[in-house]
Amino acid sequence: MPLEEPVSDPPSEVRLLTIEKVVDGAYGLARDSDGVVLVPGTLPGEEVEIVPDSKVQGVRVGRATRIRSAHPDRIPPVCPLFLACGGCDFLHVSYERELGLKQDILAETLLRIGQLRPTLLDPVPSPTPEQYRAYIQLKIDPKGRIGLYRRDSHTIVPFDGESFPGCRLQPDDFNGAVARLQGKLAGYKVIKLRKGAQGWVVNLTSDQSPAPAEGLTRQIHDLGATGFLVNDRLVFGSPEVLYIYGEAPGPIYRFTVSPDSFFQADPAAVDRLSRRMADTIDRERGPARLNENLLDLYAGVGTFGIRLASKMMGVFCVESSAGAVRDLEKNMADNRTTNLIAYRSTARAFLKRFRSAVGTVIVDPPRSGLEPDARQALITLKVPLVLYLSCHPATLARDLAALTAGGYKIDSVQLFDQFGRTHHIETLTVLRFDILH
Repeated sequence: MPLEEPVSDPPSEVRLLTIEKVVDGAYGLARDSDGVVLVPGTLPGEEVEIVPDSKVQGVRVGRATRIRSAHPDRIPPVCPLFLACGGCDFLHVSYERELGLKQDILAETLLRIGQLRPTLLDPVPSPTPEQYRAYIQLKIDPKGRIGLYRRDSHTIVPFDGESFPGCRLQPDDFNGAVARLQGKLAGYKVIKLRKGAQGWVVNLTSDQSPAPAEGLTRQIHDLGATGFLVNDRLVFGSPEVLYIYGEAPGPIYRFTVSPDSFFQADPAAVDRLSRRMADTIDRERGPARLNENLLDLYAGVGTFGIRLASKMMGVFCVESSAGAVRDLEKNMADNRTTNLIAYRSTARAFLKRFRSAVGTVIVDPPRSGLEPDARQALITLKVPLVLYLSCHPATLARDLAALTAGGYKIDSVQLFDQFGRTHHIETLTVLRFDILH
């Protein structure tokens, strides 16, 4: 995207607009006589030449053809596929400014959707805002080329070309594997890569469930993969990866994760979040916590419930995925956690029959947020402390509005950045129930 001044006025089909702010999805928002236009790759205050491009959920999206006046924090994107592939959103700005933009987006979304103005703590930056993804799903086109969907489309942009140095979000071994397999996976739809502390696994998916060719199996083995699956069926090695946290003489936690189980894309974020949750429980519940139970909804493989079990009398972990529950039970045994019970259930189904008293609830739902029944059940339970981990500000705002109307007070909301260079925003919200409500 050139930054030089144009020598003449733009053509009639090009509109010269000023970016007001950056909104959810990392779009710059501008307005013309027809209303709002969203423009990726732009920054507040920039004067930009824009051409119409498409519509997303009925809102016009434009493409910046020239930046007339650049934001002082703008930097040249280091990837030739920036804004072509759907991976990165903020390679055109410093990481410090990226955090500030995400904080602004979070505040604006909470106010616009939930009419909320909570205390926003300073963002917690990622120690590695690039090359952090230990799990990624890439698309495969009919020619066997690997890449990501173009923004707002289902057209695959391959990760190739002489000027392409590798994806900024992936570790080197993932980029090496993609480069070696590029153009060789015709017949497959998706390649999933997951990296643990002691190895990494390749999982290919296909509508036809083909047996992998001997040459492909050998090549993936030669790449150093410790496991290879096709449609979740093991071809060689181990389907699982292991994450290890802590150092002796302190506690060491081990988490086994199977191919179909959820785990944070940035494993380092688990440690930061677990420590913050532990500190919050200590501060808010004090010695009473040792006589209270913890309820961990959407528990996954036990990431938080197991690490916090020593702080509570007991833990109820609730997870709907059968594979994740199997991992959870294994992780309980491996970490010698004896005061935890695992339940395979949806959160709302479990809460309908749950009658025990709890001092703290952790909720870590998918992007869709809490189901209405789950929100109402939390209001009925009147839990003293709720820790809400969210990956989507819009559904967070909706849920917080309902919970505060039902008697909870927001202590704080804090952004924990674990999706550097992308528009995704992860937050931890601390809520207390108002006993006078």
